[in-house]
Amino acid sequence: MTTLGADIVTWMDCDLSMPPADIPHLVRAITEGGADMAVGSRWIPGGEDVAHGLMARTLSRIINGLAVALVGSDVHDYTSGFIAGRAAVFRTIRLRGDYGEYCIDLLGRAVRAGFTVTEVPYICVRAPPAKARPAPTCSITWSRGASTWRRSARWRWRSERAANSGAVTGSGRIGLAERPAECPPHVARICANKVPAVRGHGRAVSR
Repeated sequence: MTTLGADIVTWMDCDLSMPPADIPHLVRAITEGGADMAVGSRWIPGGEDVAHGLMARTLSRIINGLAVALVGSDVHDYTSGFIAGRAAVFRTIRLRGDYGEYCIDLLGRAVRAGFTVTEVPYICVRAPPAKARPAPTCSITWSRGASTWRRSARWRWRSERAANSGAVTGSGRIGLAERPAECPPHVARICANKVPAVRGHGRAVSR
């Protein structure tokens, strides 16, 4: 971020289950929609998960349901991991945690700090065979879920402790963006060239 001088930073899973063609949708939610951070969401209208089996989808629903109860009810896909944000956000909020739990922590702290977060629907697709990762076992899946639940509980406890101590926090805003019917031609060309940026609106980089 510092080396490239990026105004907007994006990241996604490297197995391409999060379509690179959707990156401009996240970027536009910031450059045109005024958000500080945009989150690709599988669990809002227009979003879907066709990449994972019933067990993984069920676990994701359970984890996100708990995160909604503990962290806040406006984000629907706290474990997304498909994110774009202004560089200023990441200079203020450093990433903490591992696997999906870092995303819960990041989104919760961003809203608490007063940043505007927008969810953008996307469809999680099956990874190309060359990029596909081995499916985790049941024990690994549930272990990851337990770790994420603990992160949510810790976040709620810290928030309540800060509120009880009289600490002043920001009032963030969360919104939903509609899924565009198609990419404009200039954005499609950018996607084809694998350059995750919208011309004329600064730069975005993938990590």
